[in-house]
Amino acid sequence: MRWIIAIAVVMVVGMVISANAAALNSAKVGDRIGALTVGLNKIDEAKTASCGSGPLTINAYVVPGKDKSYDNASTVTVSTGSRVLMAITFDEDDLTTAAAVYEADKNGIIVQAYSIDQAPQDPCEIVNDALAH
Repeated sequence: MRWIIAIAVVMVVGMVISANAAALNSAKVGDRIGALTVGLNKIDEAKTASCGSGPLTINAYVVPGKDKSYDNASTVTVSTGSRVLMAITFDEDDLTTAAAVYEADKNGIIVQAYSIDQAPQDPCEIVNDALAH
């Protein structure tokens, strides 16, 4: 739960700070959600959270050569089992600023792509919507 709250805080701060953040990877509706992690290294330590719908796993991905920590994450994904529900990308010039939020269907295809200023403020809203599809 702590990481869902942290993601929500990052999203809100990102909305206030910059609506024009530039992520390393980006995608559009119809792309595979996995495209957002291409070329990045997965951090070995996964976090867990819940949106009232069962356990969620939060994984972070960093640019090769950077310290493998959540503070250096270029992309964060939220999944249940092997299914990625959503991803958040961060501004490479300021990794504390979220750039975009993506929602995926059960096949891993992006069905919603939000700029940070248009994304729902509650990440559980995106997670629950993804689970409904």
